[in-house]
Amino acid sequence: MVDDKPVSIPYKKEPNRYAIGKRYELELARKLYKMGFAVIRAPASGRKAKMIPYPDIVAIKRRNILVISVKYRSTIGTIYISEDEMRKMISFANRSDGTIIVAVKVRGLGDWRVIPLSNTCNIEKVTIAVDMIRNAKGLEDWLREVKLI
Repeated sequence: MVDDKPVSIPYKKEPNRYAIGKRYELELARKLYKMGFAVIRAPASGRKAKMIPYPDIVAIKRRNILVISVKYRSTIGTIYISEDEMRKMISFANRSDGTIIVAVKVRGLGDWRVIPLSNTCNIEKVTIAVDMIRNAKGLEDWLREVKLI
């Protein structure tokens, strides 16, 4: 006899943007830690429910402070950093005498790419074009260039 009851298929919820962002922030934080950095990941750095501006990750090595915005994309494309996020990163970098970088991970493109930003750039929306991402140095190459590894 055949049972006509509907089959229950477990629903697997797709990860939300926050969960995906957190996963890649942790990946980068662990990588920097293994390279000898003191690393702090700021939970909810991009959320509205906080009063004090802070970046996604702060990494410190030999008195050098990296103020990091982490971006992940499943496909390569232009990345936009809002005026609000830029204001927060510049404020934090100026208070800490840190260097602002955008760390970009694109599926299929290999290692993290590093795009340094100026602490004195205009506080307005920043656009990172596809060519900038493709031509950006990998994390380890950039850290060697600035003599942090």
